[in-house]
Amino acid sequence: MRIVFAAAIVPVLTVAQTQAAEFRFQGTFFITGAAGSCGDSEPVATEGDNYVFAYRLSDEGEAFALFDTRKAYQFEPARAGRFGASGTYTGAKIKSGADTGELAGKYSAFKVSPGTPRADSEQVLVTGKITNFDRNGCTVTFSASGAHRPGF
Repeated sequence: MRIVFAAAIVPVLTVAQTQAAEFRFQGTFFITGAAGSCGDSEPVATEGDNYVFAYRLSDEGEAFALFDTRKAYQFEPARAGRFGASGTYTGAKIKSGADTGELAGKYSAFKVSPGTPRADSEQVLVTGKITNFDRNGCTVTFSASGAHRPGF
């Protein structure tokens, strides 16, 4: 009877031990500069645009999403893991009029503060530059901040 009982507990412990730590933050993403083929008419990014910002960090990697009334974007490092100071990203976009597609480009001057957000981090600040933000040739610089959202 002890062997059966022990065998029944082992899978439960294994599942609990393998759950990844995940931290989520939510706030505002603000475009501080736009260059290239961004233009100044909707739905193209312009300086001063802001979005709802959702940032996620887990043992499996890092990603952030942006939302406004007519657009949504999702960005993550092209290679699994965390954003470095510079590199390539992949993602997806959904815009008004059923304009959907994949995103790919480069990011640079990327900085997350604190460097490794944790469960007791009250907020996260993220700054950087992204190419091909909402169309090829559109480069934006940004500043984002988010408050820790436990359980979100």
